[in-house]
Amino acid sequence: MLSVKHINFSALMKNNFGYEKSDDNNRRALLEQMQNTSNRRAALVSTLVALRHADDPEPLIASGRAVGEITRELRGDKGFGFDPVMFIPEMNMTFAQMSEAEKNARSHRGQAARLMRELMQQRWLT
Repeated sequence: MLSVKHINFSALMKNNFGYEKSDDNNRRALLEQMQNTSNRRAALVSTLVALRHADDPEPLIASGRAVGEITRELRGDKGFGFDPVMFIPEMNMTFAQMSEAEKNARSHRGQAARLMRELMQQRWLT
């Protein structure tokens, strides 16, 4: 999920401001809504939940968060979703400009997956 302070993002995702639903149109709608916004900070957030069974009293919950800024134009041709507009300052590039290894090391999904693996090893496999 993308979190942007100055946008009602759930409204953006529901109606895409008249565009058909697609990654390209999601990015287009986001950039249009942010065209006059100077604070472009954003975060991609991913949360994973694992259960051993439906009545598991201790589900495992792992979250990852990638903080960056929304660019003013698409940059890069790798990845999907918001990768071409999610700029990661410490890398000086968007996720769509990174190699697969660089992206996996920094992405919200990669962070959540690594944490989930650690939680499973600590709590379920010991």
